[in-house]
Amino acid sequence: MIKFEDKLPITEQDLQYFKDEWFNRVDSEEEKERYNFRFDNDIIKVTFATIYHREDGTVSGSSRGLDFVKIKHPWADYVSYHCYSKNKNLVYDSELFFMNNCKITQQNLKGGN
Repeated sequence: MIKFEDKLPITEQDLQYFKDEWFNRVDSEEEKERYNFRFDNDIIKVTFATIYHREDGTVSGSSRGLDFVKIKHPWADYVSYHCYSKNKNLVYDSELFFMNNCKITQQNLKGGN
């Protein structure tokens, strides 16, 4: 089990690495523009914005967000990023940038299944 207390500090360089890795898995430039990244208290916060254009001419928007922490496992020679749920105070085991985990996470963030 990964503990929240084991998270590592986040720097501007970490955030840039995270964004680069994230964008390597995004399908289009238009989609890239809908993401916002920031970090606060060593938590990377990613939001995805959706704009709705209705037939009556009105426009509205919404966004969904996820939080990530940086972890260094004792058995690994690299750091990894993991989704963090503040409400549950839980760090999920799966590494974000391993195999298809990031694409699945992006789909969930966009509201897909």
